[in-house]
Amino acid sequence: MQKATDDRYFINLAVPPTVNHSSVLTSILEKNKKRLQTQLIVVAYTDKGDPILTIIQYSGTEYLVIRDATRDKLGVGGGKDFKYSKWMMFTRGD
Repeated sequence: MQKATDDRYFINLAVPPTVNHSSVLTSILEKNKKRLQTQLIVVAYTDKGDPILTIIQYSGTEYLVIRDATRDKLGVGGGKDFKYSKWMMFTRGD
């Protein structure tokens, strides 16, 4: 957690629901609008505190998303990658 905080990764804590460094996400969204290459690293922690990294790389035309769950001791682990042509955001409630 300290390394993620120090490196200014976008941190999403599910328990309790908390977000750190939301300005990082705002900056990425602004770059996306301008079609500038950028990268976002999201750290989400499991209920047991294990980090799961999601690396989102934007080339200016498409997104490469790499999910790294190798540090999740109780999960399946491993990594996966996906390609997307659009970025969509959803909110729940406020």
